[in-house]
Amino acid sequence: MMNFTGVLLGYKKNRPLTDAERENQLRQKERLELPLSDDLCVIKLNSTFMETVDRYYAWRGSLTMLMGGATALCGVGYMGFVWTTVTRWGRPDENPQHAMLFLLITGIMLFSSMGVYAWYALKETFTFTHFPIRLNRKTRKVHVFRPGRPGRPILTADWDKLFVTLTPCPMGRGNRDWNILAHVMADDGETVLDTFAFSFVRDVGELDVLRGNWEFLRRYMEDGPEQAWRLVHVCMPIAEHRESFRFSFDRLHVHFMGVGLWVWYPLLPFWLLCVVGRIVSMWTSKVPVWPEHIQAQCRIEAGDPYVKDESTNPKEEIYSI
Repeated sequence: MMNFTGVLLGYKKNRPLTDAERENQLRQKERLELPLSDDLCVIKLNSTFMETVDRYYAWRGSLTMLMGGATALCGVGYMGFVWTTVTRWGRPDENPQHAMLFLLITGIMLFSSMGVYAWYALKETFTFTHFPIRLNRKTRKVHVFRPGRPGRPILTADWDKLFVTLTPCPMGRGNRDWNILAHVMADDGETVLDTFAFSFVRDVGELDVLRGNWEFLRRYMEDGPEQAWRLVHVCMPIAEHRESFRFSFDRLHVHFMGVGLWVWYPLLPFWLLCVVGRIVSMWTSKVPVWPEHIQAQCRIEAGDPYVKDESTNPKEEIYSI
């Protein structure tokens, strides 16, 4: 689902856990007997680490499209006001002072709005193409690129000490969108010091699917790479380079697979605008690179039988089904 919680506004820090978070906790040592699902989140997989996309990657570009469109509408609207004023200038029924005051007030309002919309659009542009999450089985660490401008420190947390919970996304469809949050806790076990989101978002009616998404990650870290290796058929081809134009089309098309033509055709203009926003977002941003000390901790053993990455993807176009 398209949801920008954690991007437009960050997560609250230095706060106590809520009762709802405790009630919906997901435990690292507790096995859930549910179907596993990777939801096209994996970038790389091997016996040492699994790297996944961020929660916002699936709909990347939609924020750029929405905010860019709003900025353009404000600009066009103001130009319309200017044109109307100029064409009516000098008429007997026109008061030049009133006309100039109207342009001044509308200009301040519209350009202020354009500034806000542009600031929001910068959350997806001139940043990183994605914000990867790397789970290291050997060191039991989780490394996270934080959403936002380049230069923010990478978050590193102990897998076994994370407080993981299902929680609704405050921004979106009236708490109908849920995701998996991981909290870094203070020593008292009560205070949330930092928060990041895993790759998945689901409707409130699909919470067992969301738990299956979590179980996919949990079993990799707790039971080993074999189940994840068997489940993952496609790795996102974005580790060392930007996604291709074709892939931008295909990745967004996944959201509309299975809908009837009577739904697809009305949504086609929206999808095309999202594709344009995604391409702009991707090609104004740079590919994230892990620091050397994290790379050193994530060396792949020679002959590892559980390696999957872009090079192991099937050759056929699996998205445009």
